[in-house]
Amino acid sequence: MADVSGGTFSDVRVAFTGAADAAFRDAGVEAALEGKAANAETIAAAVEHAAAGADMMEDHYAGAAYRTHLAKVYAKRALHALL
Repeated sequence: MADVSGGTFSDVRVAFTGAADAAFRDAGVEAALEGKAANAETIAAAVEHAAAGADMMEDHYAGAAYRTHLAKVYAKRALHALL
């Protein structure tokens, strides 16, 4: 969730569920977007912070690295949908 008025991101809230033991807000992505230009370049840079430092689940379905990759993919898709 974010406000994209005036060509910049504000009031950014990014959260993930199903990737770690509990749902979590991603402060790294939020900080990378807050007050920045609402464009593809900003999004690309911000999603690199997705799930950084999160204790991602690992099981027989997917490892932590794959879940981190998916967090980046889904963050990018969701943010592009805001534009």
